[in-house]
Amino acid sequence: MTLEELFSTQVGGTQMSVGSTLGILGAALALGIAAALLYKFVQNKSGNNSALTVTLMILPVTLTFIILMLGNNLLVAFTFAGVLTLVRYRSVQLQPKDIAFILMAIAVGVGCGIGYLAYSVLFAVVFSAVMLVITFTGVGSFSRSVYQLRILIPETLSFDGVFDDVLNEYASSWRLCRIRTTDFGTVFEMNFSVKLKKGVDRKEFLDKIRCKNGNLQVTLNLEPDETKI
Repeated sequence: MTLEELFSTQVGGTQMSVGSTLGILGAALALGIAAALLYKFVQNKSGNNSALTVTLMILPVTLTFIILMLGNNLLVAFTFAGVLTLVRYRSVQLQPKDIAFILMAIAVGVGCGIGYLAYSVLFAVVFSAVMLVITFTGVGSFSRSVYQLRILIPETLSFDGVFDDVLNEYASSWRLCRIRTTDFGTVFEMNFSVKLKKGVDRKEFLDKIRCKNGNLQVTLNLEPDETKI
């Protein structure tokens, strides 16, 4: 088979042997495993999602099987595959890299399912190269000196400017993102985005805040918190 024929092979609507079907499913599985290994390597420092790792392994071969099974109606196949992927992740908070890997697995599965094996491999290689460049250069990574600071304050304490001196001492820049009441109005919650100065003792920083907020809870998050302030 020539290179041109390899890149123009069609599967939908044609009769395939068992060997051809197993070969396509095997290729999709291999690409899924490669994607899972790359994800574990890329997310090693920030912590990888073990459930997503497994999903990346099985998603391409699953989508490939769906498209092969419904090969005569690609519209139905794509719709079914989309529902399958959204059911699990519609309510889960994912990082941008997680979403990129899921889309990559979907693209590889669809490519294998419609017979473009060479294109699927080529896309997987290009995607891997891009992700490795992003990982080693740190492009788009969250700054490790920027934190989300959450402070609880009793309702009896006037919170206007109460933490300004501590923040100015320990942070090179900061901004107040949100103030809200919680615990039926008995406690105020203040959310800040804070860029700490280099070499700051974070325990000392938190202790000084605790001295001002009545020793209520203070949370310092590296990543943007779940409240999406």
